[in-house]
Amino acid sequence: PAAKADLEAAISLEPGNDKATLYSRMFGFGVTEDPATGNASGPAGAYLAHYQLVTPAQARHMISRQGVKMGRASEVHIGVEIAGDRITNVRIGGSALQVATTTIRVSN
Repeated sequence: PAAKADLEAAISLEPGNDKATLYSRMFGFGVTEDPATGNASGPAGAYLAHYQLVTPAQARHMISRQGVKMGRASEVHIGVEIAGDRITNVRIGGSALQVATTTIRVSN
C-alpha cells in the first residue's frame, strides 16, 4: 500500500504588492511549516493551469510566495507547459540558502 502523507496547504490568488502569482503555505512531513517547497509548488502550478485559474501565458511564468507569515519569505518559480488540454511539463526553481548541515552515517 502507498504511504499516506499528513499535510495541509493553503493557496491564495489574491494580488499583493509584488509580482507573485500565488501565495501559499504548506504544513506537514513533520515540519511546522515549510518556507519554500517545490514539492507543493509544482503541483499547485499544475492545478492552477489544469483548472484554468491562470492563463496559459501566466502558467509558463508563475511565482509562488511562501514563508511570509513565518518571517522566511521565499519565491519559488513555477513553469507549466500546456499543449491543447494537456499539461506536458512542470518546472520549479529558485535560489537556496543553507540553514543547516548534518551527517548521516550508515553502518555495514
